[in-house]
Amino acid sequence: MIFLTLLSFLAVGADLIPRSFAIPFILILAVIQFALQLIFFMHLKDKDHGWATAFMISGIFVTVPTIAALMLLIGVVKY
Repeated sequence: MIFLTLLSFLAVGADLIPRSFAIPFILILAVIQFALQLIFFMHLKDKDHGWATAFMISGIFVTVPTIAALMLLIGVVKY
């Protein structure tokens, strides 16, 4: 987990990635880190966590399109 944080910090701090890709790069690493924390620290890799996993996945599938639609609605994304 610390490796992902250091990777994002060093990549941006040392200008290893272009500025236009910095925010998507950090967000991708954050999503990966979030998933790993759910799996390992909340013990979702163990048995008998089917309902908790199902509710979290369904929440993600509702939240992500909602945030994307609201960003497009209020004009945050200028494409």
